[in-house]
Amino acid sequence: MRARQVFGAREVTVVTQVFHLPRAVTLCRTAGMEAFGVGDDSTKQWATATYAAAAREFFAAAKALADVTLGTQPIFPGPRETSLLEAQSGH
Repeated sequence: MRARQVFGAREVTVVTQVFHLPRAVTLCRTAGMEAFGVGDDSTKQWATATYAAAAREFFAAAKALADVTLGTQPIFPGPRETSLLEAQSGH
């Protein structure tokens, strides 16, 4: 929501760990952006930390579902930022 509301993003590429991708891309699309995902599968290198984060993902996905269902808006989105639009226009 913040990427769209504050920065004016309409198309985004989400780069994160593989297990975050479904939630992250779905939230971006729900916020009205065209979203693509690129996942880093570092589970083999950082197995313990990855499994702990993946367990947290279960609760994060539940919260995301609640936020989408209830239409929750960001509490502190921040002021409008024009740097993305300026970069796209070449200024």
